[in-house]
Amino acid sequence: MLRYYTFPLFLVFVALSSCGVTHNITRKDKKEVRKAIELSPVFSKHFTGFVLYDPAKEEVLIQRNAHRYFTPASNTKILTFFTALHLLKDSMPYLEYAVKNDTIIFRGGGNPVFLHPDFEQPPLPSFLADTSKFLFFSMDNFRDDSYGEGWMWDDYNYAFQTEKSSLPIYENNVRTELPADGDSIFINPVYFQKAYTPLPERGDQLRIQRAEKANRFTFQLPIEHKENLVVSKPFIVSQDLICKLLSDTLHRRVAPWTQATDSLDFTSLYLPAQDTLYRRLLHQSDNFIAEQLLLMSAQKLYGYQNTKAAINYAKDSIFNFLTDELLWVDGSGISRYNLLTPAALVEILDSLQRKIPLERIKDLFPAGGISGTIGDWYGGTSTPYLFAKTGTLRNNHNLSGYIITKSNRLLIFSFMNNHFKGSSGKVKQEMERVLRMVYERF
Repeated sequence: MLRYYTFPLFLVFVALSSCGVTHNITRKDKKEVRKAIELSPVFSKHFTGFVLYDPAKEEVLIQRNAHRYFTPASNTKILTFFTALHLLKDSMPYLEYAVKNDTIIFRGGGNPVFLHPDFEQPPLPSFLADTSKFLFFSMDNFRDDSYGEGWMWDDYNYAFQTEKSSLPIYENNVRTELPADGDSIFINPVYFQKAYTPLPERGDQLRIQRAEKANRFTFQLPIEHKENLVVSKPFIVSQDLICKLLSDTLHRRVAPWTQATDSLDFTSLYLPAQDTLYRRLLHQSDNFIAEQLLLMSAQKLYGYQNTKAAINYAKDSIFNFLTDELLWVDGSGISRYNLLTPAALVEILDSLQRKIPLERIKDLFPAGGISGTIGDWYGGTSTPYLFAKTGTLRNNHNLSGYIITKSNRLLIFSFMNNHFKGSSGKVKQEMERVLRMVYERF
């Protein structure tokens, strides 16, 4: 809970700051930044919330609509990241298997790295190569829906809304690659090659369209292209499809297991927790990884995968220090049912920087002018001064994270903008102006 200068604090944290403070923040400095927000012709046209917090002094320096609820979009991933750090710790569920006579039954642990083309693959578990036994795959530990609560049905064709599953395979996407100046596409996994139908006419770009309720794809080649083109499209997950993909990959038959597994004694396999997964979550705002992190968290807690179960546990046992209730329904922030306050986000970020070193935060969060979703914003200094997570949906743009000011002071902020018309360009420019003032003056 944060110390607001307008009312007393009932829960006090021990102040820990890794930045030395060499400059006193004046009342005039705070007034000027506050005016820059309140009198902004850009912010006046929509709903804006802002909190700026000094963790060393446990003091809120500036606040506007701090306890009002906003659509957070991918700022929700800050909650997912915090939850995964707390619950998964140094190991993440991978696979689990049980042996019954001449049969091996296995299930997924929700881990997104399995056959993911962008991640280094661990050695395949020995049980998958045991040809002396029949191999069966079960999905009965996945007790969730493929889509999150409030997701848009007509986004099924886009990779940002990939289906959740107990055993993600090939990131639950089909990748189509067209080499520079080439006329032949390459499909991964190759299993889907027969599911692709070309359109007769060429267009302005490589276009792939999946059928709404079937894994059938049409593609349109571009008239010309001078670079390598890659397009990812989600496939519809089913137990039968996963068995076919595994059979194709392992070069041995994998069959669906349809019987109960309650009496089976499963051995769980784990992978070391890797910051590469968290970095992709925060830098690239990967929705698929976000959802699977919550499923892995539930798997570790309860032995089954359910997003709501993980969220309910986190709300009751991890985020019970928050001033404002979390209205939280998915891991990624795709859903507009999520509602968070700037104050809650700052409290979570404050708790985070007390749990892990600042240097690790600086590595995992996008750096202004350098990396991730703010690589083109908040630059212009010799070293990055802003490390933060964006959250963007149509008509909404948010940014929450950390500023290291010119005077070497660590500050925490949440800047939330909802319900503006048009693109986010002018909103981002105005946010950058305000946050640069904070960097210069504080």
